[in-house]
Amino acid sequence: HREHGVSRAKVAEEIIEYSRMSTEHGMKKVKQLEQKMYEHAKNLEFENAAKIRDEIVRLKDIILGKQGTKVG
Repeated sequence: HREHGVSRAKVAEEIIEYSRMSTEHGMKKVKQLEQKMYEHAKNLEFENAAKIRDEIVRLKDIILGKQGTKVG
């Protein structure tokens, strides 16, 4: 299964990396990724922007899960 061209192995690596981050570091990473996503969108690189958007969603899920606010 590939999610917008991202392999499962890459997603698994991201999840492991992000789960080791502090919440503060994770939020800084979200800001960096958002800047990259907007840059791609501005340059009409929508596939790249979508990949980063998906990565941001995964990172936020992990951060929120650490804070105990994730439901489900």
